Amino acid sequence: MKLEVRGLSKRFGKTKVLNSAEFSLQSGEIIGLLGKNGAGKTTLLRLLAGISRAESGDFYLDGQPWHASKNENRRMIAMLAHQPWLYENLTAIENLRFYDQLYHCQLGETALRQLLAKVGLEANARQVVRGFSRGMKQRLAIARCLLHQPKILLMDEPFTGLDDDGSQMLLQVLQEEHAKDHIILASTHELSQLGTIADGYLRVEAGKVLAASPTEVLA
Repeated sequence: MKLEVRGLSKRFGKTKVLNSAEFSLQSGEIIGLLGKNGAGKTTLLRLLAGISRAESGDFYLDGQPWHASKNENRRMIAMLAHQPWLYENLTAIENLRFYDQLYHCQLGETALRQLLAKVGLEANARQVVRGFSRGMKQRLAIARCLLHQPKILLMDEPFTGLDDDGSQMLLQVLQEEHAKDHIILASTHELSQLGTIADGYLRVEAGKVLAASPTEVLA
């Protein structure tokens, strides 16, 4: 599977964040997304996820026109954003059950509990999310992303809020998704963590998306 992006542009007011950016992502790759704060990393991920609309640009999946916002494509993609997109007044398992219904996955109670166990939250299944720490919410958001088995996984600073155990859990998850030949694109300032498993890097700079070296230091 190959996702190609051609001529991607986005502006906010008079500021052009992306300017005819072009790049491609391949199955079985974990790609780190680098760039200074405000360079446009989050904007790029939101455009790929179909959450925001580009000013211009075309998307192709295996050579065919494609966009994540179309109903038939939504199950192919998941995004882990700065906001965990959880319902604070629901329990952990109720949150997963809601997204299970949203994506028409029809997972049973056992499968949902196994997913919570995968992210280290099995003991917290019946706890209301508003009482969770930032790290626990991040773990649950990771479970939400994995629920519908997406083939394209977009992650915006995924290590945010995670302690050492949580970071190791996330690395394990990424390695498992990598083994399934999924596409993974993750923005990060944690090169020491992602660098152990990344296949390559892209850098957002001056509106372009460029191949980058893992030795580049982020500001």
